[in-house]
Amino acid sequence: MELFNRKNNVAVIAGDPRKAVIFLFWPLLLTFMVVAVNTYLDSFWVAQLGVDATSAVNAMTDIYGCIAAVGAGMGVACAAAISFHLGDSNIKRAESLAAHSIIISLVLSLILGILFYYLIDPFIELLELHDVREMCYEYIMPLIWCNAALLVNGALCGVLRAEGATFRTTIASFLTMGSIVLNPLFIIELNMGVAGASWGTVVSTFISTAYLVYVFKTKKNSINVSFRGFKPDLQVIKELLFISVPYGAQNSLRKLAGVVDKGIIMFIVGSTMGTAAIAVFSLPWTYVRVMECLGLAFGAALIPVVSYNMGKRDRAKADAAIKFTAKISMTVSLGLSVLIFFFAGPLMWILTTDQSFEENEELMTQILMILAFVCPLYTIRDVAFNFLQTMRKNNLCVIITFGQTILKLFLMYIGGVMFGPLHMVIFNVIGQYIGGLFTCILAQYYWRKMDLNKLEVTKRQERVIKTLHEMNENIEKEKEKTTKV
Repeated sequence: MELFNRKNNVAVIAGDPRKAVIFLFWPLLLTFMVVAVNTYLDSFWVAQLGVDATSAVNAMTDIYGCIAAVGAGMGVACAAAISFHLGDSNIKRAESLAAHSIIISLVLSLILGILFYYLIDPFIELLELHDVREMCYEYIMPLIWCNAALLVNGALCGVLRAEGATFRTTIASFLTMGSIVLNPLFIIELNMGVAGASWGTVVSTFISTAYLVYVFKTKKNSINVSFRGFKPDLQVIKELLFISVPYGAQNSLRKLAGVVDKGIIMFIVGSTMGTAAIAVFSLPWTYVRVMECLGLAFGAALIPVVSYNMGKRDRAKADAAIKFTAKISMTVSLGLSVLIFFFAGPLMWILTTDQSFEENEELMTQILMILAFVCPLYTIRDVAFNFLQTMRKNNLCVIITFGQTILKLFLMYIGGVMFGPLHMVIFNVIGQYIGGLFTCILAQYYWRKMDLNKLEVTKRQERVIKTLHEMNENIEKEKEKTTKV
């Protein structure tokens, strides 16, 4: 199981930057794809209930997405902060971070549950979903009241990733795919309707979280999570929030923009299409979300490779990693985008077999063909965002995301009002390209401006880098001995 060997993973980061990116890319892609495929299959089963059910679920998914973004942010914070202290052999601090992350996740789950409960009605009013109000509540309520499992899951996965236990986090990710079996069981067999889709997600998330709790309870890992004598530590809380807040805010902003996005759709075509408009204009995005996994995986793989070489002041290797990642991610995404463009019809047919979609099937195919052009941009944009975060420009990423969102929504509104429904999508894509290219330009600008020799590196970071370098040298020596034999 070389792929899940922690020492080998760390040593690869210190070696050839191209090999390191590819080596880290595959398990990350698998993790992101698990979520994307799960979402796709959710869309498939809900679509069997008809266009109204699809509209209700798509409208409420943005609320759930905001909660998921907070959980993901806590996971990223755990992975970054804890791995740093593990490298410094400060196990006590690492374990304190782990315990605090779980407590913070539980507190946030209560706050978010109450907050979003009172936001459901305003969302329904904004999107003019009065006809499917009951369906909206049936879908979102289980997700809101059981969101603690999701947030704790993110924190525990972050702790495991910090110590290199990627195999166990992969198992946890696969367990969340239990909804693949549970959703059709709840939706179709038990006739629970849209509520079945959310309960399938909730139950599978609880199973995954239960597995993670079992892993920590049986102490099959390096970090011991204990709450005996627990006392809140303001410095530990700050350390976690410093990373998790910008990351969570950036992704939550995108999800909230989805609500405004749907509000514009209803304003432009709601009078003629009714609540079906949300399903018609949202369902084609399902394929874009699957494609987005490429950029997320390549970007996440780039972070440790560039960070390590920045610490070593090795600009050449960092450049090699950046250029290689940009080139290969764009090549793969362009190829897949071409396939989506030419097979848009069959791809949409898979999701629209219910008769209620029949009159809008051609329009949805046209929308997917247009959206195929945004997939390569999403890939390179996500790589650029991760690169900016590597350069410690987290707050800048939030500002860029906010600016991109405003621009996209403005152009989308102008396109719809002036030229018609289909131009909402075209102008949306144009806005995405302007914002995405701006992100790439900023990433290049800050990288050229950065003087690695003046980059502040703490003594702890220097020791981590030295350890990585020594591990890599030892592995190279072992390879030479093996070759001679």
